[in-house]
Amino acid sequence: MELIKYAGSFHLGNQDLLQNIEEGKAFFGEIYYWYKAKLTDYFLIIPFKDLSFDELFGQFRNLFLKERKKLDSVTYPITFEWLDGQFKRVVYDPIFVQAIKRMNEVNQERSYFMNYVKKRQWNVTEQFWSYLQKYGEVRVTEINSDYAEKLIPVDFVEKCHLKIVK
Repeated sequence: MELIKYAGSFHLGNQDLLQNIEEGKAFFGEIYYWYKAKLTDYFLIIPFKDLSFDELFGQFRNLFLKERKKLDSVTYPITFEWLDGQFKRVVYDPIFVQAIKRMNEVNQERSYFMNYVKKRQWNVTEQFWSYLQKYGEVRVTEINSDYAEKLIPVDFVEKCHLKIVK
């Protein structure tokens, strides 16, 4: 029976060996920056410009430090491929999954409010949709109605974690 290997992003197939704890920790520190850059690049392309991922980066660093300490008890030599896969499995993926879940929640909340607006046939500008999706803002000036402020259900906006901008 063949074991299932967890594939990393950078050293899949690299069977070169890390001979001791020092080499293992040095490589682990190096791939920390590669995966951090990968997360940063991903966060730059998401459509929600008002989200902050500072907390997730803090968790990412804490997981890295915790797992780096565990390298003291690993039996060496180990392969680059194995350590890359371990990093991805125990440090990168848990943080990435949290980010995806958060983005899905935000998308669902904003889509829910968009459907509310469409169902009530508000006369809004294209910028209204853009600000709503990108920044989580309900811009009163982008609603074409003399009663724009009265149309907005404040409690519903708050429930969807949106901001009203006048």
